[in-house]
Amino acid sequence: MSQAIQFVPVTTPQQLDAVAGLAHEIWYEYYVPLIGRAQVDYMVSRFQSSEAMAQQIREDYEYFLIQRGLVQHGPAQGQGRPIGYCAVQPQPAESSLFLSKLYLLRDARGAGTGRECMEFIEQLARRRGLTLL
Repeated sequence: MSQAIQFVPVTTPQQLDAVAGLAHEIWYEYYVPLIGRAQVDYMVSRFQSSEAMAQQIREDYEYFLIQRGLVQHGPAQGQGRPIGYCAVQPQPAESSLFLSKLYLLRDARGAGTGRECMEFIEQLARRRGLTLL
């Protein structure tokens, strides 16, 4: 049985830190074997750090924390378990929504989660009257 996916707009420093933590985990797990540790170090610090993402948000990027299910107890009660993140940048002059990032933890891959993410992004574009992804 699949648990519901939630897309939570990233608006606080704590959420940015959570996304940066996911970025670190995902990039080092997936990309080191492909492009090497030095390149991953560069990419994570340059584009996936809290500071880099905060700058991107100032440039009209929107980040979403992707969560699955609900926590029934504890300090995170009512919040889903973070499984990834995505970022988009509306480009109204081109009537487009630029998909900058879509990353999922290893255990969230291969089960249709990416498709659900793309459906969310497509619906986001449609709600804003943007016709191109």
